[in-house]
Amino acid sequence: MSLLLTGVTMTFESQESTLRSIQVTPVSSSEYLLAKTLGTVTSSLVTLVLLLIYGLLFKSLDINVLGISAAVVLVSFVFGQLGILMTYSAKDFTDLLMAMFKFMLVFIIPTVIELTGLLEAKWLTAWQYINPIQHTLVLLQAASITVDRSKLWSAICYLVILGGLLYAVIRKQFPVYAAKGGA
Repeated sequence: MSLLLTGVTMTFESQESTLRSIQVTPVSSSEYLLAKTLGTVTSSLVTLVLLLIYGLLFKSLDINVLGISAAVVLVSFVFGQLGILMTYSAKDFTDLLMAMFKFMLVFIIPTVIELTGLLEAKWLTAWQYINPIQHTLVLLQAASITVDRSKLWSAICYLVILGGLLYAVIRKQFPVYAAKGGA
């Protein structure tokens, strides 16, 4: 959802020429991008709190609240950055949705196949090392079930590094995107 939320807000802002207005304000590109990400992270945390309240009060949920909260912050940050990056290359809303659909197909299907055990192949296992969806799954599972510590630390390191690299890329490419008016 972070991927979609960030991408959609930026796409609709560009259609309304908001970026041209922002360029004449004292807001830096870093502040703008971090605000987009913070909005996504905040939305994810609010959703998590509501789900936790329901789960803890009505379903006797057994979960590490601090762990799931940290995981949601990291995951929503990374996928928010991916949403911004996809927005840079999208011509319009439909193009953005198609890019997100392709991304999800490429990364979700292998994760589901491996998770369900439908197929066991070396290429599938190797693919999961660079699959952000797989690392996200490990991180979120760690809050409620026991996962291998090496997989957990690998997921944390991967997502932190990926988030940092994505932020560096979107920050560097933002002036070009803004100069085009976000289109």
